[in-house]
Amino acid sequence: MAAPDSTTRLADRPRVDSNWWYVVAVTPLFSLLLFLVTGWMVAAVLLGFGGGLMPMMGHGGIPAGIFTLLIPVFLFGTVGTVLTAVFPISLYLDAKAVRAADIGWDPDPVLYALVAVVGIVSTAFALGIPLSLYYLYQRHRHVGTP
Repeated sequence: MAAPDSTTRLADRPRVDSNWWYVVAVTPLFSLLLFLVTGWMVAAVLLGFGGGLMPMMGHGGIPAGIFTLLIPVFLFGTVGTVLTAVFPISLYLDAKAVRAADIGWDPDPVLYALVAVVGIVSTAFALGIPLSLYYLYQRHRHVGTP
């Protein structure tokens, strides 16, 4: 079966029974959000936006300020840890479902998962972001979603 072109209607394309691409899509979004929040937090501490960070945090002084900063760090760390574990698995499972749908694009599930693991271990998601964007682009081109 030839790869669908841009004139092929989405309704005519074979259905891929996988929602794992959502995790692949969340990965670069989470990384961008983490970058922005981290930048804001560093700027707030170093530059004292809004008349200084401590007055914004109440009258608790430095302990309250540290506690206030640790809450987002803990939340982002927890979500990041879960994403780190699930990202290669979701790539593998979604690529496997796309390959099984026989749509003309045969992504290698093992290769995508291995590149994701290597990217996480060696570059802390710096390789995972372009990998996820490339995969989502190819998936959109051949499947129609996302």
